[in-house]
Amino acid sequence: MEKLHLPIRLLAELTTRSGDIDSRRSDPDSMAEGARAHRLLQKRLAGKYESVRAELPLSLSLEHDGYALELQGRADCLISDGEGDIICEIKTTMYDISELDPEDRSFWAQAECYACIHALNTGAEEMRVRLMLYCIDADEIAEYEKRFTTEQLREKVCEILDAYVAWLKWSADWASLRDPSIELSPFPFESYRRGQRELAVACYKAMTGGKRLYIQAPTGVGKTISTLFPAVKALGRGACDKIFYLTAKVVARKAASDALVSMREAGFRLKSAVLTAKGSICFREKPNCTPEACEYAKGHFDRVDDALRDILEHEELCTREVIESYALKHRVCPFEFELDLSLYTDVVVCDYNYLFDPRVSLKRFFSSEQTGRWAFLIDEAHNLPDRAREMYSAALEKRSFTEVKKLLKERAGAKTLIKRLNAVSKQFTGLGKLIEAEECGEDVIRGEGFVRSDSDGIFAGLYEAVEDFIRESDRFFRKNGGAPVQQGDDELLALYFECMFFLKVRELFSESYAAVVERRQTVSARLFCAEPSGFIAAALDKGVAAAAFSATLTPLEYFKQLLGGREEDGAASIPSPFDRSRFMLMAASNVSTKYRDRERTCDEVAKLIYAGTSAKKGNYMVFFPSYSYMDEVFGRFCELYPQTDARRQSADMTPEQREEFLQSFSAENEDSLVGFCVLGGAFGEGIDLRGDRLIGAVIVGVGLPQPELRQEIIREHYEPMGFEFAYMYPGMNKVLQAAGRVIRTESDRGMALLIDSRFARADYRALFPTHWSGLRYISSPEEAKALLEDFWNTES
Repeated sequence: MEKLHLPIRLLAELTTRSGDIDSRRSDPDSMAEGARAHRLLQKRLAGKYESVRAELPLSLSLEHDGYALELQGRADCLISDGEGDIICEIKTTMYDISELDPEDRSFWAQAECYACIHALNTGAEEMRVRLMLYCIDADEIAEYEKRFTTEQLREKVCEILDAYVAWLKWSADWASLRDPSIELSPFPFESYRRGQRELAVACYKAMTGGKRLYIQAPTGVGKTISTLFPAVKALGRGACDKIFYLTAKVVARKAASDALVSMREAGFRLKSAVLTAKGSICFREKPNCTPEACEYAKGHFDRVDDALRDILEHEELCTREVIESYALKHRVCPFEFELDLSLYTDVVVCDYNYLFDPRVSLKRFFSSEQTGRWAFLIDEAHNLPDRAREMYSAALEKRSFTEVKKLLKERAGAKTLIKRLNAVSKQFTGLGKLIEAEECGEDVIRGEGFVRSDSDGIFAGLYEAVEDFIRESDRFFRKNGGAPVQQGDDELLALYFECMFFLKVRELFSESYAAVVERRQTVSARLFCAEPSGFIAAALDKGVAAAAFSATLTPLEYFKQLLGGREEDGAASIPSPFDRSRFMLMAASNVSTKYRDRERTCDEVAKLIYAGTSAKKGNYMVFFPSYSYMDEVFGRFCELYPQTDARRQSADMTPEQREEFLQSFSAENEDSLVGFCVLGGAFGEGIDLRGDRLIGAVIVGVGLPQPELRQEIIREHYEPMGFEFAYMYPGMNKVLQAAGRVIRTESDRGMALLIDSRFARADYRALFPTHWSGLRYISSPEEAKALLEDFWNTES
C-alpha cells in the first residue's frame, strides 16, 4: 500500500477552515517578522522551563480507513516541566491579539495533531496543549491551555482525517477512471512529426526515471503536446501525482489548454486547471479582499467546499471561463477557488510565478516544509533565468517614500508614520552621498552614478529604518482599518509590500547577489540576484521530475547551468522537422552594426532591409537590438522607400495596440507590409503568424543587451565566461527567437536575413542550430535580392 505524506499545517487548514477571506489578516508566521517573533518567544521559554525544544520535527505513520498515511510537521515548541510535556503552538499578529481568535479550530487542530503524535511516540497517557497568541507590535502574549488524554487526541486526529479521507476517496474513484483511459488512449494526432517521437520518448524517460531534462527543439516540432503527452502517460503509470505546466506567457497557456482538449478528444480522462493572475480573474474592478468590500470574500470558506465538489463532479477541463462560472454560481472568490481547485486536478497550467516566485508561489504545494510527487514542464525555458533574477531581486526608491509622505501630510494620525518615512528618506540621502564619497570602503566599487558591493552591509541603516516604517504602517493600518479609503492608502499599501519583500530578499542575500545604490532621477537601493540557478534548483527539488524546453536553449550547457541543472541531468537537441529548402537564410557579413558604426552604415542597412523585403510581396518583420537604433533606421528607410508600408513598434504600446499591430499582418494584404520591431520584445518571440501572415524576417545586429550596470554585474559574476553569459548567449537567443517567427508549419515558406559582420565569426557560427546549415553569405543588397528572387520563383 502506497503511503501518502500529509503536511499537518495544510491538513488542519483544509479540514477546519471557515469564515471570510480578509487580506488584513495576513499570516505573519510565514514572514520574516513572524519567524523572528517565534525565535524570540522560543528563547524566552527556554529561560523559563527546564527543557524546551523548538521547531520539533514530528511524524507518524498510520492506517486510516484503508489508507496508509504519514503525518509530518514541526511543532513550534515542546516544553517539559515538572508535570510533563506541553505542545506549544505560537500564532503571531502585527496588530492586537483580538485579531487572533483563541477558538480558531485550525490553530488547535495543528497543536492536537502534534500532541497526539508526540504522545503516541513516547507512550504518554495524556498531554497538555498550549496556544500562545503573540502581538509583535505591543510585545503582548495571551496563553490558552487544554489537557487531553492520548485517546482524546487520537479521536480528534481521526475527525480531521475523516474529513480529508473523503477527498482521498474521491481522488481514488477518479484515478480508477483516469488511469485506464491514459493507458488506452493514443497520441492525439494521426502521426508524429519528425523529431516529435524522439522528444516524447526523452520526456517520458525523464518523468518515469525521476530526472531533469533540458531540451532544445525548434519551432514546429510541437513541444507542448510532445511533453504533455508523455508526462500524462507517466502520471497514469504512477510516476508522479500531478503535472505542472509552467509558462511565461498567456499564449503558451492557451497552447497547453488546446493540447489538453486534443487529448480529451483522443480519449484521455484528465482534470486540469488553468490558473489566472489575481488581478485578471477578480470580479471586482480592483481587488479588495475584505468581507466589507467584497461579497465573494465574505463567507468564502463556508461555501468553497461545495463549489469544489460541484466543479469536480461536472467538469474536467477547467479553463478560466469555467472557473469563473462556478465561482459566480457559489459566490466564492475566483482566485482562491482556482488555487484550491489545483489541489484536486491532474494537470495545472500556470505562470512560472506559481513555482518560482517567493511572493506568489503556491503554498499549498511549495511551502518551505513541503515536497511532493510533482512533475514540472517548463515551457519557453530560455525566459526563466531572467524572470528568476527579477523574482529574487528587490529594490526601493527614495522617491516612493517622499511621494507617500506628501499624500499623507494632511491625514489625521499620520504624524509618527511621516517621521518613519522621513527616517527612510534620510537613509537614502546618506546612501546617495556614498556615490560621491572619496572613500567608500574596501568592499565597495564605485562607478558613474552608482556604488555596489558584494556585501549588503551598506544597507544596515536602511534595513532598520524600513523595519520601523513597516511596524508603524501596521499600527496606522489597524487604526484606520474601518475608515473609508482615503488619499494615499493605495500608495502606502503598495510601498508597505515593497518593503516587506525587500526585507525578505535580505534573508536570501549571498555570494549570488550584489547590493547596489544608484542615482538617476532618484536614489535607489537594490538587492540584485546575479545568479538565480540555486533558487531554480531548490524549486525543482520540490518535485520528482522536470523537463525544461525551448526552441532556443543555445548553448545547452549554458542554459543547463542557469536553470539549476545537475551533472547527472540529461540534455537533448531535437532537429528541425521542416524541409530546409523552404527556408532561405542569408547573412550580410560585411556590414558592422556595432554602436560606433551605426551612423556610418545606416543607409546600407536600410538598403539591405529593402532588398530582403521587396523581392516578393508579403509581410515582413525587421528586428533591432534597441528602440533608438530601430527609430534611426526606420526614419532613413522611410526617406529612401516612401512607397513601402512600414510601421514600427513603440515602447509604450498597450495590449490593444499590440494586438492591432499583429492583426495588420494579414494574409489578405494587397501590398507588402514591413514591421520594425525590437529583439526580445512583444513581437520577437511567442507570436504565431502562420502561412502568408509572415514570410520573412530581417535581423539587424547580434542582439547584445545594453552594457548597463545589471549586465556588468552578471558579466563579472560569471568570469571568465562573463561576456558570453551576460551578452553573447542572451543576444544570440533573441536572434534565434526572431528568426523562428518565420517557419511555423510544414507548408510555410520564408526567408531570414541577418545583418552583422559578427555572424561570420567562428564563435557565433558555433551557436547556429543545425537547420541553419544552408546559410548563404552575401556582400551586397543586389546579391541578396537576386538570391531571394530565385528562391521565391522556385517551387519547393
